[in-house]
Amino acid sequence: MINIKDLLEVLEDVRDCGEGQFAACCPAHDDNSPSLSVCLCPDGKVHMECHADCSIEAICSALFFPVKGLYPDTPRVFPKLPDGTVNPNPSKALVPTVSKQAYKR
Repeated sequence: MINIKDLLEVLEDVRDCGEGQFAACCPAHDDNSPSLSVCLCPDGKVHMECHADCSIEAICSALFFPVKGLYPDTPRVFPKLPDGTVNPNPSKALVPTVSKQAYKR
């Protein structure tokens, strides 16, 4: 899997857009102004999108990176919260809260 730091080192004119999102010049076309969006998704995937419509295959080929390197070898599975949504931070375990009433007899 591609390390996002390694990816950002080979891109040109990288700009930090905050919260793990970056803009850079697309290596697949003659780019003078950053048109490539790069971000690390919560599931571990590296997402790249060229706003000049270059394909992900063309971008990875220009970088000599395999497309499959953008995805983790083992997909991360996130536990679901009680309301059915996905817990994006599995390091914070969901511990059921037992009320004091449950212990009273």
